[in-house]
Amino acid sequence: MADARRAAAGLLLALVLSAAGTAMPASGALASTDEVGASPPLSAALVPTHGALWGAWAYSGGASAVASFESTINRRLDIVHQYHAWNDTWPTSTEYGWAAGGRIIFGNISARTTNAGVLTWSAIAAGTYDAQIDAMASRLNSFGRYIFVSFDQEPESRLGGTGFAAADYIKASRRIHDRFDARGAANVVWVWNVAGSTSSTDLARYKSLYPGDGYVDWVAWDPYNWNTCIHPYGWRTFDQTVAGFYNWLAGGHLTAGAAGKPYMLAEYGSVEGGAGAKGQWFRGEGSTLPNRPRIKAVVYFNQNKDCNWPISTSGTSLAGFGAAGQTCWVNRARPSAPTSVTASAGSGGATVRWAAAKSVCPISVYTISASPGGKQTTVSGKSLSASMTALANGTDYTFAVRASSVNGASGWSARSAAVTPLGTAQNPSPGSSPTARPGASATPAPPSVNPSGPPAGVSTPTGIEPRPVGAVTGGDSLAKWLESHVAAIPIALAGLMVFGLGIRLVTSRRRRG
Repeated sequence: MADARRAAAGLLLALVLSAAGTAMPASGALASTDEVGASPPLSAALVPTHGALWGAWAYSGGASAVASFESTINRRLDIVHQYHAWNDTWPTSTEYGWAAGGRIIFGNISARTTNAGVLTWSAIAAGTYDAQIDAMASRLNSFGRYIFVSFDQEPESRLGGTGFAAADYIKASRRIHDRFDARGAANVVWVWNVAGSTSSTDLARYKSLYPGDGYVDWVAWDPYNWNTCIHPYGWRTFDQTVAGFYNWLAGGHLTAGAAGKPYMLAEYGSVEGGAGAKGQWFRGEGSTLPNRPRIKAVVYFNQNKDCNWPISTSGTSLAGFGAAGQTCWVNRARPSAPTSVTASAGSGGATVRWAAAKSVCPISVYTISASPGGKQTTVSGKSLSASMTALANGTDYTFAVRASSVNGASGWSARSAAVTPLGTAQNPSPGSSPTARPGASATPAPPSVNPSGPPAGVSTPTGIEPRPVGAVTGGDSLAKWLESHVAAIPIALAGLMVFGLGIRLVTSRRRRG
C-alpha cells in the first residue's frame, strides 16, 4: 500500500514537473572504455622500458626442459637461449611455439657444423658460405618476431691459427650482418658476446674483436662464480662476479658507443658454497640488478658442464633463484585486476571503493571508469577509494577499476552494482539504503556520525552518505505532501471537474438567454 501511494505521488510529481517545463536528466547509452592495458613495451632492439629480461638455457634446451624449468621457478621465461650449429635449420617448430607463448628466442650461430666441421672466420669473410648465410637470413626474416642472434660466442677462445685472426672475426661478423640486412632481416637484434674476463690480456683481445658500434645492438658477457671449481677465485657475491666487466664497459673502455648500449649476461651461474650460500647468491642477484641498470637481460646457464651450475643443486638454491625471479626488476607481469568494487551515490557523484590488486611491482595508479559516459579518474596506487564527480543526477552508474605499475595496466575489474546520484546531500533515514538500484546488490553506507540526523538547518558533515532527494529545489517537500494526501487528491480533482462543468453550463444558459 505504501509503495502504491509512493508511486501515485511520484506520478503526480512528474506531471507537475512536466507541466512546469522541468527536464529530468537523461541516461544516454554511451560506450565505456574497458580496454585491457597493453603489455610492457620493448623497443625495436628488445630493450625493456623497465628492469631486465629474465632468461635461461634450460638444458637440454628442448620443449620439455623449458616447461620443466618454468614450472620449477613458477614463472615464464622472457628469453629462451639456444645454441645452433652453422648447418642447423632454425628457427625450429619448437622455437616458433616458444615465441608464440611470449618468449624471446636467443640463438647463437656457431662457426661449426653438426658433424664437428670447423668454419674459419677468414672463409666466412671471403664469401665462401654466403649461400648458407642468405638461407639463414631468409628463415629469420620469415620468423616474424624480433630475435636475439650472436655469432661465435666467446670468440676470444678461438683466436690464433690460420683463419682465426681478430681482423677475420670482425670481417666475418660484418659480412653476416650486412647480408642479413640485404635480405630484410631487420627483426634480428645482434648480440656481441665475450667471456668477460678482466685480465689485461683478455680486455685487449675484446677490443681487437669488437665489430663496431654499427654492427652491435647489445654487449654481452658470461660471468660465473667458480668458487674453487677449475679456477681458484674463491667465493664471490653476484655483484662481485659481474662488477669488473660491467665497470670496464660503462667506463667507455671498449668504445664510448658500447658504454651506452644495453648489456646482457648471456650466460651466468654459480656453484654451491657453504650451506645456503648459492641461494643467497641468487637473492643477492635480485637486490643487485637494480643497482646495475645497464644490465637489461640475464640468461642463466642451467647445465652441469665443467661445474655444477643448475639451480636444482639444493633446496635453498631453488628457493633463492625463484625469489630473484619474482622481484620487480626482472618480472614483467602486469598487476591483477582489483576486486570487490563497490560504489555509493552522492549528489552529482559517487564514492568508489575496491580491494588492492596483486602485483610484483608497486601499484603506481588506479584508474576508475564510470559507465555510461566513460568518465575516468585516477588516484595514487596507495589509495583504495576515489570520488567521482560531475555525474548526472538520476542516471544509473556502474564503475570498474584497473591497476597500473611500471609493467603496464591490469584488465578492468568486474563492474560495481549500479548506483544513482540524486539531489543534494542529506543523512539517510534509519534502515534506508538509497544508493543501489532495485535488483542490484546495495553497498552498505558507512556509519553516520550522528545517527539521529542533524538538527534542522545544519548541513550534513562531509563523508556521511547522502540521501537522494528531489532533482528540483523543493521537490522533496512537494513529494512528501503529495504522498501524505494521495487519497484526497482524486476527490479534489473530481470536485474541480464537477465545478468546472457547472460553470460551463451556467455560462452557456446565459448566452442563450
